[in-house]
Amino acid sequence: MSARSFFTILNIVGVLVLAALCGLQWKNEARLNSEVNTLLQTQYDLEKTIDDQRKNIDGLSKDLALFKSQFAATKAELDETLALLRKAENDILLLTGERDQLKEAVAAWQEAVKERDAHIEEANQRIKEFAEALNESITKYNDLAVKFNEVVEMLNEDRQKLNQAYQDLDEARRQLYKALGKKVPEPKKQPEPAQENSSPAK
Repeated sequence: MSARSFFTILNIVGVLVLAALCGLQWKNEARLNSEVNTLLQTQYDLEKTIDDQRKNIDGLSKDLALFKSQFAATKAELDETLALLRKAENDILLLTGERDQLKEAVAAWQEAVKERDAHIEEANQRIKEFAEALNESITKYNDLAVKFNEVVEMLNEDRQKLNQAYQDLDEARRQLYKALGKKVPEPKKQPEPAQENSSPAK
């Protein structure tokens, strides 16, 4: 084999090897290009996912802020409600004590009313007895007053008669002095008749 033929074959082999290497390189580049495209798509998808996640995080942050605000307001309302509840419990305890005291006071008052009614009943009975005794005394007093007035009337009649006798005696004495020529004395003042000073009781 001549040198030219050898180089020709060698060139052909080199060309074939180069063609094979170029094919391998093209295939490798195609694979790498496919992987790059895949990675770019993956990056795009990840960036889109990250962007969506950021939007979700922003929304969640706003929701979290709103939730914190609502939680703070709810906690404040809860604290206020608990304070009101404690106050209401204290008021209930106080009112319960006052109610028990009021029950005891009402029971004591009822007993006092019963005792008062018993005393009133006893007093009414005594007043009734006293009224009956007073009416009996008034009746007796009226009877005595009537009798007393009758005696006074009789006494006045006797005194009138006595006064008339005094007048007659004085007139006779004055006429005697006159007949004897002596100074005629002044008429004597006659005693006043007794006055009725009692009347029937009412």
